[in-house]
Amino acid sequence: MVNLAQVVSFLTGYVEVLVRGAQLEKLLNLLTNSGLYLWDVKHLANGVIQLKIRSHGFLQIRRLIRHTHSTVRIYRKRGWPFIRRKLGRRKMFWIGAVAFMALLFYLSSRVLFIKVDGFAGGERKLLLTNLSELGLKPGMTRRDLYAKKNLIEREIMIHTPGAVWLGITVQGVVAEVKVVKRKTAPAPLLGCDIIAGHDGVISKLVVVRGVPVVKEGDTVARGDLLISGAEWLKDPETDNLVKYDVNASGIVEAKTWYDLEAIEPKIVWRPVVKTDRHIGYKLRWGRKLWSIGVIGQKPFGNYYWVRWHRHLYQGRNLFDSVEIIKDTWQAVNWSRMVRSRREIEDAARAEIDSKLKVLNISRNSSSLTWSEEGNFVKLTLTCEKQEDIAMISPRMERGP
Repeated sequence: MVNLAQVVSFLTGYVEVLVRGAQLEKLLNLLTNSGLYLWDVKHLANGVIQLKIRSHGFLQIRRLIRHTHSTVRIYRKRGWPFIRRKLGRRKMFWIGAVAFMALLFYLSSRVLFIKVDGFAGGERKLLLTNLSELGLKPGMTRRDLYAKKNLIEREIMIHTPGAVWLGITVQGVVAEVKVVKRKTAPAPLLGCDIIAGHDGVISKLVVVRGVPVVKEGDTVARGDLLISGAEWLKDPETDNLVKYDVNASGIVEAKTWYDLEAIEPKIVWRPVVKTDRHIGYKLRWGRKLWSIGVIGQKPFGNYYWVRWHRHLYQGRNLFDSVEIIKDTWQAVNWSRMVRSRREIEDAARAEIDSKLKVLNISRNSSSLTWSEEGNFVKLTLTCEKQEDIAMISPRMERGP
């Protein structure tokens, strides 16, 4: 731990000296009684000691050195005054540092890289060529880019028909061009049928195009033909019936039923965490990981592990960050527990409710059935739903 005396010694400057003589104990007593601040006094050999003293105090010990017939030699100079004097003599260092900062400031004011997100291959090369002609290329100043950003976005959209949206953002020295590629709609089907996507009883039938095969009140199974895409029309010249394949369309609503199941065990094994803990602290800097310290002994066998971390510095990507990591291990024992009937039923109902939420079905039109199979309790729920079961299918020879 750095104390105030060490900070003052660094700011005022201090020296490490070697003292030789036969009356070293007398010398140390005289130095201490004179009010000088000494520290790190070490006995190196017979008649030789090493100590640290502030630079202004070193000028005051000559009389005491002569009085004890000792010799003193400066071994090392430390502190800010000596560092400042040393740096003052290194003119080329300061010139290089100023030049480096100027170059860094100059480069940071320009766009050095262009990143394209959304296009690849030939489309990406063509986009970069068009951007370069409009002025967006490596070396462009960020001030010019901000001034021309809207103009470049408008002009590049004219030369890029394959894009439905384009935006330019600047992050440091990188200009990121995000493109949303235009998607071509699939070609329409040349004739299709409407078939049942689920079992049910037809409650509503509206035909927009095609020939209905079922009527309201009919019971259908999954895959049955509902509306045919084959239309028979009379040829006005020959009066013969000619079959045309069309894209059948319409609305077919039906009353359907779903059987949902939830199975819960009567006996479960649950972990019981012990109070003893093993804690390990680590420091991660980029891809490197250092262990700082551990508390306690790591458990063997089954254990419960929790990781906590806090970022100290977040760079541009994951591998530039610095964070503190705390890992906690606790030994666990597995305990056999018999679940209560209420707990089993609540868990089963919660699972059923999650399935109903996915299917968008309410419980109002449903029935529950409980059954037991060995060490398991089974909940079966039959629910009713009104839904559109129409599903498009390619034309097939099904009859009409």
